[in-house]
Amino acid sequence: MFGKQSRFSEIHKEGYAGGELRILVDTVTGVHYLCVVGMGPVSITPLLDDKGQVMVSREGK
Repeated sequence: MFGKQSRFSEIHKEGYAGGELRILVDTVTGVHYLCVVGMGPVSITPLLDDKGQVMVSREGK
């Protein structure tokens, strides 16, 4: 476990009154995720583009 590269890379972080919004990229699949961190439970969901398709970075694969 130690010494290995992290599976997820944080590419954006933005604070708001109740916590933070983070955009993470899976370095294996290239899929982008929106992660909401605050005082309650953490939420994570795939990001969708304007056509409703999951956002994928080609360089993430």
